[in-house]
Amino acid sequence: MEGDEIVEDTVVEQVAKRNKTLNDQQKFAAYVALHTLCMSRGGILKRTDTQDIANFFGVGVWNIQRIWRKAMSQIKQGQEVDVSNQRKGNCGRKPKDINLEQIITIPLNRRSTIRSLAWQLGCSPTMLHRKFMLKLIRRHTYCVKPALKEKNKKNRMKFCLSMLDEATTTTPRPKFKTMHNIVHIDEKWFNMTKKNKTYYLLDGEEEPTRPIHGSCIGKVMFLIAIARPRWDSEGNVTFCRKSVSGHL
Repeated sequence: MEGDEIVEDTVVEQVAKRNKTLNDQQKFAAYVALHTLCMSRGGILKRTDTQDIANFFGVGVWNIQRIWRKAMSQIKQGQEVDVSNQRKGNCGRKPKDINLEQIITIPLNRRSTIRSLAWQLGCSPTMLHRKFMLKLIRRHTYCVKPALKEKNKKNRMKFCLSMLDEATTTTPRPKFKTMHNIVHIDEKWFNMTKKNKTYYLLDGEEEPTRPIHGSCIGKVMFLIAIARPRWDSEGNVTFCRKSVSGHL
């Protein structure tokens, strides 16, 4: 929608203004502009003056207000107005280094989330998440798989060998059967209803009941067979890939 696009553009502009900073020359120019407006009105600024200056430089209004407050504080103390940036050289908080090699020594049950892993490493979750975004660590999800017994492994091996094409077993590279004449069958059970159901009724409406015979919920089973389509001698389809049957 056009209205949503306008709102999104406005939010982007506000974020850009909030993150933008002025250099020393621009800060001093903003102070001079406010000082000129203040002197032309007898030492009084309008409420919209700081907003107008902020719009001119494309920054947030708090940037201009901070420059003005700093200049007024210096004037009251009898100092020379200096609104330049006081942070010089290598300033700011230094990033904390994390030894990611320690992750291997941490048990798996204690590094299932970013928060728990950060607690074990002694860092913040945000810092560890940055490492994740840099692909220095990765997320792995696995499910429980049933363990096969020796009998199951042998049965699987026998099934794989039975699917080899006998005409190609003497060749250097045997091939498997095309499985064009094999029908795959599977069944699925479904309950006829659930034990508990929730409804919304009008005040005073009679509550419905769901009686069942015996203590068990009725079930229905669907048997599905999937295979290649079959045609008769006249070209009519006698089997269309799948067949479904059900019974209670």
